[in-house]
Amino acid sequence: MVSNDTLLRLLQVFKEARLSIASRISSEAPDLFRDLFKFEGNIEILSLVIEREYILWIDKHFELFDREETLKEDASAVSHFQKTMVELIGHRMFKGSSCNNLVIKELCLSLLNEKIEILNELIKVSDITERRYQRLVYSYEKDKRLFERAFRDLA
Repeated sequence: MVSNDTLLRLLQVFKEARLSIASRISSEAPDLFRDLFKFEGNIEILSLVIEREYILWIDKHFELFDREETLKEDASAVSHFQKTMVELIGHRMFKGSSCNNLVIKELCLSLLNEKIEILNELIKVSDITERRYQRLVYSYEKDKRLFERAFRDLA
């Protein structure tokens, strides 16, 4: 059983995590909003950006929990935190999966960190592809104009 004091401290951790995401949104965090606007026309990449933000928010919970030394030493607090995080993660990431028994924090963190890295790489690949496409469009327009000039000069 979790004591009232422990429960209040756990709720404070969850509140701070919510405030962190709310703050990023209300302050229009450049790293978040740059990608939201950059990929607004590409729903697949935009969903990756949103997924990355969700995972960073989940990771924030663990980061805040780790700062609370008294909570980390309380077995009932750790258990309650893990169960809550598994439920939170399960609703979004493991829908319809048999992975709902993930209660080991290290496993959750490694999965989240790996997923963040993969999402960042996918976003980078899309960004590189977009830059290459823009370079190709530029080259096409340049060559077209140069050809038109040369054709006019011959006429």
